[in-house]
Amino acid sequence: MAQVTTPEPETPQNAPEVANTDCLSELLNYDWPIEQAKSIMMIESENDPSIINDNPATGDYSIGCFQVNILGNLANNRPSKDQLLDPKINIKWAYNHYIAMGRTFCTTGGWYNSCKKAGL
Repeated sequence: MAQVTTPEPETPQNAPEVANTDCLSELLNYDWPIEQAKSIMMIESENDPSIINDNPATGDYSIGCFQVNILGNLANNRPSKDQLLDPKINIKWAYNHYIAMGRTFCTTGGWYNSCKKAGL
């Protein structure tokens, strides 16, 4: 009886990489307190990079993992909505903001309310 073999499918050499859609895995790429960053991020987006908070009444048009607000003039010096929906860009911006605020999440702006909720 002849043995039939099925050839392995070939992988295209120029196949596009699949984008990582998880916020949490991006947190590990930065030098910050991971558990604090995770707590803030989970309060802000529950690890969902597609979250958008569009509420002009509260001064929010916040995007992605860390809910980066780009309402009004804030959009002038922050990544665009489309960029912030990418977890890599969102987390990188959050890290840079964390550094600019003196290596803290809990200043009077930004994630202050999430810090209180997280007990930080």
